[in-house]
Amino acid sequence: MKIYVIYYALVIFILFDEIFACKKIKRYIFNKRPHVAALILARGGSKGIKLKNIQKVGGISLLGRSLKQINQVNFDSVWVSTEHNLIYKEAIKFNSNIHWRSVDTATDEATSLFAVQEFLKHHSEVDVVFLVQCTSPFLHKSYLNEALTLLENYKCVFSVSRSTKLRWISQNKLIALNFDPYNRPRRQDMNTEFIENGMFYVASRHLIQTGIFQNNKSEVNIKYNQNQDFPYCFVVKNENTPTRIKCCNYPILFRFSAISITKLWNRGNTSVRRCRS
Repeated sequence: MKIYVIYYALVIFILFDEIFACKKIKRYIFNKRPHVAALILARGGSKGIKLKNIQKVGGISLLGRSLKQINQVNFDSVWVSTEHNLIYKEAIKFNSNIHWRSVDTATDEATSLFAVQEFLKHHSEVDVVFLVQCTSPFLHKSYLNEALTLLENYKCVFSVSRSTKLRWISQNKLIALNFDPYNRPRRQDMNTEFIENGMFYVASRHLIQTGIFQNNKSEVNIKYNQNQDFPYCFVVKNENTPTRIKCCNYPILFRFSAISITKLWNRGNTSVRRCRS
């Protein structure tokens, strides 16, 4: 009799374990937090700077810099989505999982949203995608942690920079967008605008599947301090890397345009430049 009881108890235990093997069921029943996956999209076909995701800044690749910060945050999983073998090799150095993206999502025309939707189709356990763009070399774990905290009350979170710039558009003539040219405001009196800086976007599976990263129930993570007294950056050349970008150790507004950096990189400029906006 005891043998039968033990046998049936074992069968029930195995069945129970199989039924609850699905992580989603476990989370809903035991009220655990959703699975948040950090994801970097890093295709090999970048046009401005070839394989820019694995180019080195300060001796570490852009991809590696992002993964080092991500690995210090409590994500449920960390992924790099790529189709390129060199990017794969760089990603696994930092203990990242690899999602081999399809050719369709690695073209010049494919959007980030399309690539993330493909990722979600293959990873049903993921409830929230924390999309990090590794072309932001000043990513810091504190920004990621703050965004995760905001996510507790919002469906989506994304990073921005403050802006008090005076903006114009050209429609046969120049038109001021956010100020009156006859009553020019002081910078400190202007209404602050928030500009997406592309460092990261966080959104739920449901939101991404509907075709958007953001809705009107979103929150922003303000990435940089607007320090007008320190608008400097340095572009230097050394023997280890074609071009190395240096900046101060604390957050500032990065003012060197991507176009200028690309030109310097491709030209192999050897001079040290101090740039003011």
